[in-house]
Amino acid sequence: MSFKTLPLRRALETNLLDSLSTDYDLFDEYLDTLQIRIYEGDTVLNEFLDLNDLYTEQDIAGIIVNGNLVVNAPIIDFEPDTYSCFLLVSGSLTCTRLAAGCAEILVNGDVNVADVMVAYYNHGNIQVAGDLNAELLIIDDHGATIKGNINAATFCRGWQIPAADYTTWKSILLPEIATQLLDEDHYLFAGDVRFLKLLGEGTPVFKPSLQQLSADNNPAPQVVGFDTIKPLVQHLPGRYEDYPMAMVEKMPERDELKFLFYNGTTVLEELDLDDPA
Repeated sequence: MSFKTLPLRRALETNLLDSLSTDYDLFDEYLDTLQIRIYEGDTVLNEFLDLNDLYTEQDIAGIIVNGNLVVNAPIIDFEPDTYSCFLLVSGSLTCTRLAAGCAEILVNGDVNVADVMVAYYNHGNIQVAGDLNAELLIIDDHGATIKGNINAATFCRGWQIPAADYTTWKSILLPEIATQLLDEDHYLFAGDVRFLKLLGEGTPVFKPSLQQLSADNNPAPQVVGFDTIKPLVQHLPGRYEDYPMAMVEKMPERDELKFLFYNGTTVLEELDLDDPA
């Protein structure tokens, strides 16, 4: 679709970039060579948007869309630390996959992602004024603000998402992708270029149905004895005993104890630990 361009200097002089936090005083020698691409009205793009390539190879400092933006492809920022093309959308943003690195991405409406939104490292900023609608949201040490509802399964290993649905990569990645990407400690940086390339290529990466977290999908509970539970907990450190429930082994009534066991991801609407039933 057609767009107009404006030198970065002119965009700054006309206050088009006031909502951004980037210090453009550092860009003094590039103010006339870097360009801003402006789309007027609702816009549909059918090409993959590489936000770092736009900046480093095409001298596009940013994209402004005065309307809704639909990208029938992924939007990926491969750069965690320096600068990439910013994205300002006055309406809603729709795309297949979205990975935010160092770029500033500000959307004044909803963000609708067919698959996954990834926000990684601490030098970028993504702000969504409306809802996020996606299969999966991954935040890895990133300044992400979503003011509306998060309609997605969530993954986080830190503080950015309290009570995230998933906290281990193996729980969300397809087994073959986990084998390919995870290190010996089962760790993966969400800005790993191998991971981002898979997202950009549209390669299947995640297990299906991650968003279907509800009590309706719980595994059937089993009533089991201590001998079934012990192998599941004996590797865990205990504060006052060798492992949680280690003292149970010494109890005469050990074989009479029963445990409610859910083998898989489980959602409990309530949990009354005092209920003997």
